[in-house]
Amino acid sequence: MIKNIVKKLMCEDERLRQLMDIHIPDILRYRDMADMVDPEDALRFLADRFIDNCGISLGMRGFYDYCAGYWEEKLDLENNPALSEKYHGAETFAQLLPYLSDKYYEGLLDEFDSCAMKDVDLRDILVSQLMHEEDEKIKIILCAGICHCMSWGYMGLNWLDCYSNEDIEQGIINFRNKTLICYRQHDDFQRFHRWNHRKIKRKGLVGSRQIVENWPDEFTEDEVAHFIVLNDRLVELQHEVMDQVKVITANLREQIAKGFHQYDTFCIDGYIIIEPYEKDDENELLETLCHFAEYKVIFANDDTTSECLASEISNEIHWYANCSGVFHPLEQSHGLKLCRAFRNLFEEDEVFTIADIMKIKPEMLRPHIKINI
Repeated sequence: MIKNIVKKLMCEDERLRQLMDIHIPDILRYRDMADMVDPEDALRFLADRFIDNCGISLGMRGFYDYCAGYWEEKLDLENNPALSEKYHGAETFAQLLPYLSDKYYEGLLDEFDSCAMKDVDLRDILVSQLMHEEDEKIKIILCAGICHCMSWGYMGLNWLDCYSNEDIEQGIINFRNKTLICYRQHDDFQRFHRWNHRKIKRKGLVGSRQIVENWPDEFTEDEVAHFIVLNDRLVELQHEVMDQVKVITANLREQIAKGFHQYDTFCIDGYIIIEPYEKDDENELLETLCHFAEYKVIFANDDTTSECLASEISNEIHWYANCSGVFHPLEQSHGLKLCRAFRNLFEEDEVFTIADIMKIKPEMLRPHIKINI
């Protein structure tokens, strides 16, 4: 019984560790550097690696075979007669092997073959290889090759589809992983990214019809009511933070004028933060997410004149955020003008799902002033 519990915990830990192993931005960055590598050099490297794994690992041979597909296309033998002649009319990676690697021998492919692989297996091997490779060129070869044959989807995060929501949320709680947070938030907002195409009156002699995007109003009454409460609170906080920054700036300037030169250089940042006011194990995920949520309302320093600060405050107070996006129907259907803080905290920062926002109480929205002298 104890052994089974320990084994289960080890498996859970391994799954969560995997969530931290994937460095999507790095993988996509190396993928986008593919033009820096000569396709022939890439294929020679992959050929040697493929042969090195003959008799050792069918999975690794499959991995290098998949990777070679992209570099074959880059080589474009079909449209390059000189190269086609150089490789004696070879078209596939298997046919190219004798000309790419000195390690090749007659009958090698009769003895050792490749295999079909799932995206998740390619992803796991790629991550493992990146962790142990130091050569930047090799990283480019592998990332460009594997990304080409995988369905990366939104921000390259399709690899997360193999995990349950519970796995994702535990990864957020334990590791505060921003990539996982963005994935979870985006998936929830998908229901608001649809639109209906509607035909309207004919125009022009050919009778063509104009197609318009009709954003659906899919928010529930409870959601709309809660958004209104939060937006009203955020409008108040924007005023409060601006007033505080204005007063503090004036006070520091007054101290400088009196000869307190330790204040000659200062920097003031006015934020709105979300601060859970209760410790509750059931809201552990929400508490973790709140660490990533803040909106910088206004900034002032020793170079900011009173006139500039007053002008910025005046502009900010009358600025609303309903230009487009998920919450745009609130303006169309309910006349709700969202303040910039609402749009930033609950859409642009990609931290909270709709369900998370519904758990945020107005009292959790707090002003925060940071002063550096």
